[in-house]
Amino acid sequence: MPYLSSSSGGAASPPSGTTSITVGSGGSSTLTANTQTGACSIVLVDQSQTPITSTNYLNVNNIQIEIWTSGTSSQSATVGTLTYSGGSSGSAISYAMTLDRSGSMSYDSNASLEAAAIAFISGSGASDQGAVINFDDAVKVDQGLTTDKNLLISAVSNESTTSGLTALYDSMGTAVATAAAGSNSRKAVIAMTDGLENSSVNYTTTTAVINYANANSVPIYCVGLGSSVSASGLQAIASGTGGLYYYAPTAADIADLYNKISSALNSAWTINFTSPVTFTTGTTYYVKVTVTYSGGITASTIFTVTI
Repeated sequence: MPYLSSSSGGAASPPSGTTSITVGSGGSSTLTANTQTGACSIVLVDQSQTPITSTNYLNVNNIQIEIWTSGTSSQSATVGTLTYSGGSSGSAISYAMTLDRSGSMSYDSNASLEAAAIAFISGSGASDQGAVINFDDAVKVDQGLTTDKNLLISAVSNESTTSGLTALYDSMGTAVATAAAGSNSRKAVIAMTDGLENSSVNYTTTTAVINYANANSVPIYCVGLGSSVSASGLQAIASGTGGLYYYAPTAADIADLYNKISSALNSAWTINFTSPVTFTTGTTYYVKVTVTYSGGITASTIFTVTI
């Protein structure tokens, strides 16, 4: 697929210290059948995973949309509007949180994980729907989607035993299915582990997880804890689904990363665009969003959308 650059649009230079950016979907792309109208929701963060929110450094001229179907070349869409909608009404999220309870999780790590997850739940919006999935070699949906924060907190705090192997990929698959069933238009999975996948039977590869998440338009935000974590696998899943990867060297770092995920999920940019082709029912489209941040720093993500 050819790379097409976009202009900086005369925006100001990026804030001092910004050396790279990452685009995560943080939501979904919607295409309207029998029209040329589309929209995307993205999250934009800098190298420290801090969300970029200022319109001083980003405008429509910094955005490029490419669209194609299987076996065809990409075509450029026309970007109409770019709006920052962080924390605004209508940006509620349906999320599923997977928590590693395998035997490698120490007491301190488990306690830090629970504290961070509870803080994340407590800080979520009133209309956000959450679910809690605890896993070792078995995957348990201990609380399905609900807006009741007390039920979610109970599902986190009442599962303190650590044992068994790590069915990480199966937990992600279950979380994707759970989040996808939510009534909010924005979906997300937040997956945490301290180790390696070694017990899944339904989703046994990163590719299987990525394909399933993309088929349901659910980005996966991954948190890896400690030195034994498989960073490459988590990074592949996060980038492949439009999510983000965070690394916590110690249990004490978990809370900060959950705060960054919360900020990212509540820092959405909405892009409306006009396609060069009319969208037809029954067709799968690939939508690539490329952001050239002021100063020439570039990143992109790809949505897979079936109408």
